Amino acid sequence: MFELSILCLVIGGVVGIIKYNGGIDFLLNSVLKNINSKKGAELGIAALTAVVNCALANNTITIVIVGPLAKEISDKYQLQGKRVASIMDTVSCFVQGVIPYGAQILAALAASAMVLGSAGKTALSPLDIISNLYYPFLTGVATLAFILFSKRK
Repeated sequence: MFELSILCLVIGGVVGIIKYNGGIDFLLNSVLKNINSKKGAELGIAALTAVVNCALANNTITIVIVGPLAKEISDKYQLQGKRVASIMDTVSCFVQGVIPYGAQILAALAASAMVLGSAGKTALSPLDIISNLYYPFLTGVATLAFILFSKRK
């Protein structure tokens, strides 16, 4: 937990530098120019979360970085904070679960290499594991359905 706290502090500083140099405004304006409704704002937040998580492969840091952007978008489009938090969390979990270089897939590969190696068999590839995943993909589909079909207050 201590290491994660230190990492979040460092990332917070890096995000501050990026914001100071206009990077956050660039990202925000890139997303905002394609949004024209509450549903679009939620899809934009989901897309932003997915892209950042693909780049970083870490849920916590993704949410630390995307959080301020999502807050600005949600304020502009009057979205509920709990909906935005739910979207960011579930999208980051979905992406983290299916990227081949994510911690979950790498841990599964390491475990399978130990088991298969001791049996004299060939190790698995990330695609062998990803092709058998159900939960992350169901999470992604459920989140998309939540954004597209649920009613907003």
